[in-house]
Amino acid sequence: MNALIWKELRENIKWVPLPGLVILLVFLIEKPTEAIPEMTDAYYFCLIAVVFGAALGFVQIFFEGRGDKRSLLLHRPLSPSRIFLAKALVGVGLYVLALGIPFVFLENWMATPGKLAAPFHWRTSLPWLADILSGLVYYFAGMLTAQREARWYGSRGLALAAAFFCSYLVWALPEFWQSLVAIGIIGSFVAAAAWGSFRTGGAYPPLPRFAKAALAMTMLLGLLSLSMMGKQRIGDWLDPRMHYQVDFDRQGHVFFGFSQEGGGEIAITDQGGHDAAYLKAERNWRADATFLDWPIHWGYRHNARYYVGCRNDSMPGNERWYFDHAQGRLFGYDGYLHHFLGSFGPDGFRPADQKPGERFQEGLMYGTNRYQFMTPDYLTFPSGVYEVDFAGRSIRMLFKPAEGETVNAVRRWRNDRDETHVIVSTNQAFHLVTQKGSPVVSLPRAFASEKYGPIFVGRFENPERYFVWYTLRLWVREPEEYMAEPSQLLEYDAAGRELSRRTVPPFPYPATSYAQALFGLVTPMTEAAGLVETTRYVRSLERAQGSTQKSMLLDYLEGIQYYIPGTSTLATTLSPATKPPRGLIPGYIALILLSATASALGCFVLARRYALSRTQRIGWALVGFFFGWVGLVLMLALQEWPARISCPKCRKLRVVTRDTCEHCGALHASPAPDGTEIFEQTAGVTQKMIAV
Repeated sequence: MNALIWKELRENIKWVPLPGLVILLVFLIEKPTEAIPEMTDAYYFCLIAVVFGAALGFVQIFFEGRGDKRSLLLHRPLSPSRIFLAKALVGVGLYVLALGIPFVFLENWMATPGKLAAPFHWRTSLPWLADILSGLVYYFAGMLTAQREARWYGSRGLALAAAFFCSYLVWALPEFWQSLVAIGIIGSFVAAAAWGSFRTGGAYPPLPRFAKAALAMTMLLGLLSLSMMGKQRIGDWLDPRMHYQVDFDRQGHVFFGFSQEGGGEIAITDQGGHDAAYLKAERNWRADATFLDWPIHWGYRHNARYYVGCRNDSMPGNERWYFDHAQGRLFGYDGYLHHFLGSFGPDGFRPADQKPGERFQEGLMYGTNRYQFMTPDYLTFPSGVYEVDFAGRSIRMLFKPAEGETVNAVRRWRNDRDETHVIVSTNQAFHLVTQKGSPVVSLPRAFASEKYGPIFVGRFENPERYFVWYTLRLWVREPEEYMAEPSQLLEYDAAGRELSRRTVPPFPYPATSYAQALFGLVTPMTEAAGLVETTRYVRSLERAQGSTQKSMLLDYLEGIQYYIPGTSTLATTLSPATKPPRGLIPGYIALILLSATASALGCFVLARRYALSRTQRIGWALVGFFFGWVGLVLMLALQEWPARISCPKCRKLRVVTRDTCEHCGALHASPAPDGTEIFEQTAGVTQKMIAV
């Protein structure tokens, strides 16, 4: 085995420098500015890992997988399993070496003071580490692809689709340990399938049962991945991309606006459905209002998990300031020279040549979008709001809540009079203060933040009054709730006394086209049920956590609304909210059942036609029923289909791989003599025994 290991090393060690050179090229073209690279760089690093992993596994097997080279390889005094183990050990080692060297180099470079104008924490390397580990799944997928006896344009590359499904989970799951579990489970299936296929030269029938199950799971995951991604792409391509909006004019009248992405014509109607084109100029007036209680997108790949950039008008253009969650202080760096400037804490500023002082004991309150943090103007904590004078190197408390009151969020508000105020959201009220911290007005909170958010605060005219608009936390609400439940609008006078309270009806979303039900023909019931229930479960977890976080997984799951009706909640161009018309969902389910029944029947007929056992017939029929067309294609991809000839007795077609006819039990017919036989029967000749 040692000789085989050295032989694999000599043949494949030449590939080790390739990923490092490509990563170096990406690094030289655009050096990272933060410990967690931008999305484009992250995609490049992930792509390098998966391509190299798949290529290395393929190269190790393909050129020795057929003919005399395979015979020579298996002629060694080792079992096929030990030969595969030797190849896998060398391949995994070379892969880890090839990706590990640039990984350690780049992380060490970023950890060196003066290289980044941002804080560094070792956990910021977890996203790239997860991508490197997911490349091991591609490595075994490449081995399996190289030796499977299947067509290149058919099922041969399905193992790579299963590995892609693993990458999808690695990017979507919110915690690093969850990504490791996904890599371990899917990687085990693909590795076991590659081992079994190596033992049998890619043939399916002689595979051990464990390898058959692993190969079936690998192919199933690949097919489900193609099913989900394909339908999502088609649905996204067919979507009209309309943007729907409920809004108010300056006097507080509700209107509905909708437009098409890409600068399409804006149409506005009042609550009665009448044209209100005169309000087009008013459509963006509420930009003067500000929104609060925004969710925190939560995931180990999100840079806000470790630090949040902070800035305001006092910050010099060449400085970068980040609040480090682990350190509990605000750290500054020179944007050009990258050297450390110092840090802020509740005890004030500490220069770079002094030890950091007291840390903030509470977690920073901030907002995010899907990919990165939203830069806050103030340091916001449950016990108070701080304003930092970056140029003057000073910090002061701008707002301190009353006893029993905790701060939720803070936003700067510039109204139509060109006045700049600060709105502080607490668990009891919305406080409007000046930039110096002097109170202007307090608006009592009427509804808990667990149900409503974001919350808009602004001012109406004629007469002048403040308003607070409570919109539903749609990322944790089920579609049926969001489509039917109104939002709440409260109005206050200049002294903060409530004037009125009214409900704002939800947007009258147009009905989804009945054509969406056709997706039921190509959606297995297990896929639809699994995605819907997973989405509901994640939303329930969000509600249990107080609705302050939004899992990255939920962001990825929102794509199912394109091909599963009744799952849309977000009224944006990325996820347009539409309501299913009467009969759409029952029709969708009926088509799923129709497709499942047809697939089950197809699996059963095929199994019977090729003389599979009764247990296999029932098993494949159940696979076809629960997995629909995916189950039928899985059967076609896995099973080997022997030739069929006519039985000499019953004249029915029978498979050539059985000794007896599956219909009548007759043996195969003896071939007709053609004069080329070597052994012939001689009648009437007797042999005599020779006595000794």
